[in-house]
Amino acid sequence: MELLSRREKNRATLLRLEFTTRSAVAELAHLRPEDYIGGPKASEINPRGVVWEFVRSIKDIPVYIKLTVKEYGPNENVLCISFHEPEREYEKPYARPDAADGGEEE
Repeated sequence: MELLSRREKNRATLLRLEFTTRSAVAELAHLRPEDYIGGPKASEINPRGVVWEFVRSIKDIPVYIKLTVKEYGPNENVLCISFHEPEREYEKPYARPDAADGGEEE
């Protein structure tokens, strides 16, 4: 079962962070409301699905994370579509005012 999309920019970020796919997936368990930047939004890869977007600082590098539910029902699982540096501006509506974090998204 694929949990992290094998897109080239995801792989480049894994190399930069010195992460394996397993460590990237483990990082998802640490997402907080403060990391949220958007969603639910319609999914481009799953007509029935939605995506949620986050930006989290990992090793002092902002990482854009986009998640979707890949399958529904008893075998429901999540796919991390994006795990790379942000490419556009973003806002964190639930970030603490004292949090020092930039502002770009995919």
